[in-house]
Amino acid sequence: MFTTPGFIPLVPGREAYTTMLHMVRGEYIEGVALGMQTLLIAGAIAFGIFLSATIYRLVINYRLEGGLGHAGKN
Repeated sequence: MFTTPGFIPLVPGREAYTTMLHMVRGEYIEGVALGMQTLLIAGAIAFGIFLSATIYRLVINYRLEGGLGHAGKN
């Protein structure tokens, strides 16, 4: 809940704006290159959030279940 607002400044807004500016001006090669870079940056940020949240959940579940002693038992 508190993690998301901390990542909002990381969103590559300037690059997205510059991508659209290149496209509107007809500079398609520059626009596509910067657009791909922008998508990769946004994807890396999203993957980082996903990975950290997943690891956190795994650690919490591991601690709640008491470690490996309960693995496979019902």
